[in-house]
Amino acid sequence: MMNQILFVDDEQKILDGLRRNLRSMRDQWTMMFACGGEEALTMMEGAAVDVIVSDMRMPGMDGAELLRQVQQRHPHVIRVILSGQSDKEMVLESIGSTHLFLSKPCEKEALQATIERACALRAILQDKGLRALVGRMRSIPSMPKLYAEIKSLVESDQWSLKEVGQIISRDVGMTARVLQVVNSAYFGTAENISTIEQAVNFLGVDVIESLALSEHVFSKCSDELVEMFPIDRLWLEGAGTGTLAREIARAEQRPLVEVEQAFIAGLLHDTGILMFAINHSRRYRAVLDKAQAQQRKITEVEQKEFNSSHAEVGAYLLGLWGVSEAIVEAVALHHRPGDSGGTGFTPLTAVHAADVLYQEVAGAIIDCPPSLLDMAYLERANVADRVPQWRELASQLIQEVKS
Repeated sequence: MMNQILFVDDEQKILDGLRRNLRSMRDQWTMMFACGGEEALTMMEGAAVDVIVSDMRMPGMDGAELLRQVQQRHPHVIRVILSGQSDKEMVLESIGSTHLFLSKPCEKEALQATIERACALRAILQDKGLRALVGRMRSIPSMPKLYAEIKSLVESDQWSLKEVGQIISRDVGMTARVLQVVNSAYFGTAENISTIEQAVNFLGVDVIESLALSEHVFSKCSDELVEMFPIDRLWLEGAGTGTLAREIARAEQRPLVEVEQAFIAGLLHDTGILMFAINHSRRYRAVLDKAQAQQRKITEVEQKEFNSSHAEVGAYLLGLWGVSEAIVEAVALHHRPGDSGGTGFTPLTAVHAADVLYQEVAGAIIDCPPSLLDMAYLERANVADRVPQWRELASQLIQEVKS
């Protein structure tokens, strides 16, 4: 079944140009064209749209408002916006309801590649209900302590991008959101950005301040969520896994970009657990209790209950937000790296090993059967003999944390 793409602009000439330029994709996409936001919403009532691509500045209903309406009415639809350099304030205001940003003028190849990647994400998460759940997410809540730290810092008269970057790099939600912004075409190429500190410096004071002070971009976990789930342990495990993944990649003398991708993917690898907890708190609490009581792996119980595991849910969101494919792959496959097509060491290798070895030393969040190293995969990557050294790195890391 072909994917259905809806293009929205208030100028018919622009739509006609898109129709001509993308004619070669007619065998892969069913394309629809709406002149304005109201017409787009009307068309979506009778059509199963997969991706919507809208111009930002339109009279009446602008692109930001249109995508907010689409998020509410059709949350499973992947939302892309085209904006000019004068639209920075509108772009920042629309982050909560927009998945991907493209700058105007947009080359045909960039537009086509963005839509193709968006369509490919559906293979990660098959369940339409879960895709709608992810589509409703405006932000990933942060740990209350870290949220309070960054708000207090940015609201003060004196702060530095370095200080802000250090806080962001410890938090799942803020890291994911900064990656979305810095990887958007609107803010320019981010190909050479490999650390959160670089990302923060690239975006600059004004953008970081806007992100930090916006309630729908950075937000904190509710008291109920903190009471119901071991959220602090989840953050600690994410930070520990990310740090260990980075050290493993360094030990294998990987390029800096891979080293930092390993860290970020390790930090974000259990984002899906947080999303389940936020959106289905009681159901997911029952999943964790069942896994512990029956001594089954969490992923097995998740699959039975939700038709997907936290790995796929987290990877799908990160993919929607334009996070690099290496990080998305590492998050999606950290429990089953053998499903990847690669044969060498990648950030996935580091995250898979770090996830297992960190829990071996520090213990798992829930008392249930731990994940095991996929030795066949590690053999295929020619690094199975490195496991003893990686295990020693894990022990050293935990000792440093305790001391």
